Amino acid sequence: MASVTPTFAPLPSSTVQTYLPHMQETLEQAKAAPAADSSRDHPSFFGLWFWAVILLLVIYPLSTGPAVRINQVYPASRPVLEAVYKPLELLADISPPIGRLFKLYFTMWGGR
Repeated sequence: MASVTPTFAPLPSSTVQTYLPHMQETLEQAKAAPAADSSRDHPSFFGLWFWAVILLLVIYPLSTGPAVRINQVYPASRPVLEAVYKPLELLADISPPIGRLFKLYFTMWGGR
């Protein structure tokens, strides 16, 4: 019985479009296969801005709670935390309702 040496296709890289035909597919069928859609390979400009805005408007203010706890455990971190959260402090000073909301949120995390 003759031995058959298997051949392996190279692993596809992120920049090269690779089509691996099915074992029963003929060469003509493989050549006629539709090209891969590369439009979904990279996130859209809108998608990047969307997540940046979500990060800024939701996660950044919510991170003040853990920052309160970090400040309690490591008091030396206070100057860094004050610098990072200065924009939110200014916002709380300008808008009293937002300031009260932050104060309530800080007390939930054990702050004063």
